Amino acid sequence: MKLTKFEVKNYRSINDSNLIDIEPLTVLVGRNESGKSSILQALYKVNPTYGENYDIEKEWPRGNRMEASLSKDVCVAYFNIEDEELEELRKIFDDDDIIVTEIKYHKKYKDGYIFYNKDRYLYYGLAFLRTFFDTYLESYSESMTSQTIENLAFARRMLTSNPSFPIELLLKTATTQAKDDAKELKSVENAKEFLENFVTEAKKYRKVEATASEYLISRMPKFIFMDEYSTFRGKANITEVHRRKKENLLSGEDKTFLTILSLAGIDLDYEIESLDLQDRSQRQLNIDDASKRLTKLLSNRWSQRKYEVQFRIDGEHFYTFVKDELDNNLIDLEERSKGFQWFFSFDLTLAEGTKSDFQNSVILLDEPGLYLHPDAQIDMVKRLEEYSTTNTIMYSTHLPFMIDLDHPERIRVVREGPEGTKVDYDILGGGGDSKFVLQSALGMNYAKSHLVSQRNIVVEGVHDYWLISAFDNLLIRLNMDSLPSDALITPSASARHAVTLTTFMIGQKLNVVCILDSDNEGNECKSDLVNKWLVRISDKRAAVIQINDILSTSGLNTVEDLLPESIYTNAVKELYEALLRQSGVKRIIFPSSQQPILKKIEGYLSTHGITNFKKGSVMLKIRDQINSIQSMEGNEEIVGIAERTITAIRTKLLTQE
Repeated sequence: MKLTKFEVKNYRSINDSNLIDIEPLTVLVGRNESGKSSILQALYKVNPTYGENYDIEKEWPRGNRMEASLSKDVCVAYFNIEDEELEELRKIFDDDDIIVTEIKYHKKYKDGYIFYNKDRYLYYGLAFLRTFFDTYLESYSESMTSQTIENLAFARRMLTSNPSFPIELLLKTATTQAKDDAKELKSVENAKEFLENFVTEAKKYRKVEATASEYLISRMPKFIFMDEYSTFRGKANITEVHRRKKENLLSGEDKTFLTILSLAGIDLDYEIESLDLQDRSQRQLNIDDASKRLTKLLSNRWSQRKYEVQFRIDGEHFYTFVKDELDNNLIDLEERSKGFQWFFSFDLTLAEGTKSDFQNSVILLDEPGLYLHPDAQIDMVKRLEEYSTTNTIMYSTHLPFMIDLDHPERIRVVREGPEGTKVDYDILGGGGDSKFVLQSALGMNYAKSHLVSQRNIVVEGVHDYWLISAFDNLLIRLNMDSLPSDALITPSASARHAVTLTTFMIGQKLNVVCILDSDNEGNECKSDLVNKWLVRISDKRAAVIQINDILSTSGLNTVEDLLPESIYTNAVKELYEALLRQSGVKRIIFPSSQQPILKKIEGYLSTHGITNFKKGSVMLKIRDQINSIQSMEGNEEIVGIAERTITAIRTKLLTQE
């Protein structure tokens, strides 16, 4: 059973959070005190690891105490049903035709109950009872008054709309007070007979339903709330830890220490038995082997430096030392930075837990990475991505480096307003600190390193910038339609960088057109920009154009393919003629294949020993040639291409108004 979405109500600062979809890895972004922790805590208590319940006295929203009720929903969680679970439900209901794809679990301040498939309480039992009710009512209807039949219809509605409504009360709510005449008395008598039969059947199917509900609740994933991480500081008395383990009195640090021992392959029971051995050489060999095992595990998890772990054991005293590539001296873990201690303990706890106790659980993390350097925060997100392949993980943050902008579908924005805490998907709008966090993640440094305008054109690199600018200036000189005068062309460092810069401008509510090549990288980046970002914008202030859109063609074309092939190859010949002659080439003839121009040129030069093709020099030469054109005469082809290119960009910009 897998959690797919949930909604929190009537809990602390939350009146109604809105429905929150769940990804394998989901991040709640918001300022401090916005309600992120409350959302995680409310979700945790749906099926908590340690059995904590909601406390209406402490957790009901303040200022609304008059409406407090134990029967009110706190968290409504949606779960997908797996094939194995469906088969078990069919056995419980003794019906192979049952189809259940989703359940909705209402967790209240007291108790909880399950709906099947869009609010149908008894998927099978209720359907049967409705039919049973209607059939019997029809057979009895001639012997009942219209008032009695109307009251029985009320009883049917109560059963359908309120699954916790006691069936026995239907006998009271659905029959009328008998009058003096015989017809009314007979009507009531028949109604009671009908309801008694109905109640007998209803109890039978309510019992089946209770069995099904108990089974489904047992199949729900456990929820693990990790708000305070017990850091292992590097030292432990194994005798004391062993005693606390036997007495079930382990502290948080004890548990982290045992997790580290497990990952390193150290058996605590064996270490206790080894205390009385005279020859302790094998014991130290085992400890050395464990050190190497843990060092290997850590080798790809901490990008800032490479670390080596060494364990030492002296009698019952266990020590942990760490050295790194910059300092070969062994340093006690306790003397390492708080960030390193935290990452060391937390990451290893999750690494072990997701393979054992935590497997297939919903893991909730409140503000992980607070003590970490930004590079280490990025490492942390990578680790969480890894763990989310076997678990559902949700974490809260107000740290920009804990947000992966390659996956905006993971981001949920938490805001507190007059109606309490709300969660939405508007990662580019809103206000306050939540917006600041997201803008920081989008790259606030761009505001310092790039000029921006209300109208912007983002291109992949400086070569693209040279060509588009030259096209625009050419049209201006010829008094043809050019780009709007306030449009600013901004080069980036790559297609991926162009997407990031575009999202930053979107976040600043600027109009932007992103121009990408039609090669593999450009196609992938367009997909990310459109499907992860542009679909989230209600207006049309952003657009993306690829080279093939301008050329009205297909293939892995780049910005160089906008140019007539003769212009590009002539520029290459001028720049590389001398080198090619040194390689024995007397006449330069490029192949006439249908490949994109860059592939064709690079392949030709490579066959003649030139592997470092400087396409920037070629584009710079072509830019200068275009800038020298002063009239249409004799330049119809290049002017036509310039007009087509600028018109495509201009049209996108003008439709954003």
